[in-house]
Amino acid sequence: MINPELEAYVEKEIIPRYRHFDSAHSEEHVRTVIKNALELAKRYDVDENMIYAAAAYHDTGVVEGREFHHIVSGRIIRADKELLRWFTPEQIETIAQAAEDHRASSDRKPRGIYGLIIAEADRDIDPVKIIRRTVQYGFNRHPELDREGQWQRTVEHLMEKYAEGGYLKLWIPESDNAAKLAELREIIRDTEKLRELFDREYQRLRVLDFLQKNGISYEIYEHPPLFTIEEALSYWGQIPECTHCKNLFMRNHKGNRHYLISFECHKQMDIHGLEHALHQGKLSFASPERMMRCLGLRPGSVSPFGLIEDMDLSGADPKELFENGHRVKFYLDSELMKSERISFHPCDNTASVVITKADFLRFLQLWGGEYELLEVS
Repeated sequence: MINPELEAYVEKEIIPRYRHFDSAHSEEHVRTVIKNALELAKRYDVDENMIYAAAAYHDTGVVEGREFHHIVSGRIIRADKELLRWFTPEQIETIAQAAEDHRASSDRKPRGIYGLIIAEADRDIDPVKIIRRTVQYGFNRHPELDREGQWQRTVEHLMEKYAEGGYLKLWIPESDNAAKLAELREIIRDTEKLRELFDREYQRLRVLDFLQKNGISYEIYEHPPLFTIEEALSYWGQIPECTHCKNLFMRNHKGNRHYLISFECHKQMDIHGLEHALHQGKLSFASPERMMRCLGLRPGSVSPFGLIEDMDLSGADPKELFENGHRVKFYLDSELMKSERISFHPCDNTASVVITKADFLRFLQLWGGEYELLEVS
């Protein structure tokens, strides 16, 4: 059992530091490492309080940057005199060495069982989470790269670290990491699947970055991938006082005009009725290729937030542009304007973003294209 006084100190003084670090070294990450380390520790004759402390401190050195954070973490541990309340100087040295030895890119084996446990716990190989962190790092550290540049950087990093022959090493065969690493390697080999996951994460980051940079407040709710309204309702019920939406992306018969339609999620859209209401002739669903070209999206993640891809159209085919210079016209269910809070996917069906009606109208103003309110029965 973890010493209650030690745990209280860590919760008050150590864990909060992670709230200021990047997503790969976040509070969520350190709590996961603590959980993994304590679970692995059950298999060995080790002091669980030492394991707990090493896991809690292992990334605190990020405060001075990522490059040598493992070394700085060891220094922080040695300098924290509060730890003498629970550990001897020799134990503190072991804890510090465990933090120093955890880094995945290290070319040497950890110096002892404590380091082996912390290093293995830190791997936390969740394929989707690793791909997300990789894309996030590139997006934040290399903003000069476009989508294709970020894709190449993501592939290169995954190959260098996680593919067969990569520098990541696993130290404890009893952990779950080996099976998860095999799953991740299967995704890396499947270029189409990897590209799908990349596009989803990249576009989500683009949306959230756009909202943040333009001062648009939002709430984000994570959930499993949702493909139908029936699946979504069980998760949306946890979001207070909010109207949720369905979204369709259509094209005209000639294929030179594209329309995005958003309406209240419980309503059913009659395509023939839509054709009559829009006065745009015969409509059909746009292909995945058109969806990617116009909104940067894949099927299953259509959202008005994809309109951020309809802003810089310097390379667009002039034949596809409306008179206002945009490639997409947006139709919005008038009933949505009666709600103060509206929810859309952030171009990724594993989350829902809630913003106020006023902020959504501001988003549309920033987009700059044409939109109309539509009566949907």
